[in-house]
Amino acid sequence: MGPGARQLPAAEAAAADATAHLDWLGETLDRLAGPPTAAPQAETLWVLVGPERPLCGPLGRLLLEQLPAEGPVGLVGTRLIEVAQADPALLARLRFHLPAASTSDELNERAEAIASEILRLPELPSVVLLHPTATGTRLARRLLLAGARSPVDGGPETLSPRDVVLQAVANEAIVGRLAVVLAEAMRAEVRARMAAADAARRSSGKQLDALRQRWQVLRQESITRELVELTSARQVARARAAAAEAERPPALDKPPPLA
Repeated sequence: MGPGARQLPAAEAAAADATAHLDWLGETLDRLAGPPTAAPQAETLWVLVGPERPLCGPLGRLLLEQLPAEGPVGLVGTRLIEVAQADPALLARLRFHLPAASTSDELNERAEAIASEILRLPELPSVVLLHPTATGTRLARRLLLAGARSPVDGGPETLSPRDVVLQAVANEAIVGRLAVVLAEAMRAEVRARMAAADAARRSSGKQLDALRQRWQVLRQESITRELVELTSARQVARARAAAAEAERPPALDKPPPLA
């Protein structure tokens, strides 16, 4: 079992552990502050989370190609940043770039760093997370921050002041959602690395087969050449022997024996 195959279960577990809890936090936030309202695409901050480590094949490029055409962008993942360097239009929209998580132990630390970077930006109507799905390179969208929410009449009763509860729920939901998205991106990265390794292994196998076939052809040609040379040398030797025999003077007749 390769390193990618060993890392995949941990990445999948990290991505799945907090999903139910975060869904509950989102529902609680909606009950306290109201459901989010849609913001114009040009005023939305798109935060794309992608691969951090190399040897992921075309994953970074395929993810960047799916970015919305308008609105500011934040990139999370070293491979995304490397690909984005060749796109001046995208760099003009870039608000920040940060590394993603390489292991499950880094998820919370990276999530807190991203949350801090987002909250330092000027106020935006909404922040949407984009990340690859577990089954491919297609981007999934998750609303992280809503600039405006529909008003709620009444709402659930809380023991602490509603503003305090709302702030605590929002903070936990932001960091937790970022951690889950980082785990999803890490899972897609591991799968991409495994696919790239399999493709490299198949390519190496094909090249090895081609080299073996070429070696067999060359070996057969060498054997054939040696046989031709041996046959030609034997024929030359026989021809020389026949020529020498023809040039030899005839033997004199012996006198009959005396009676």
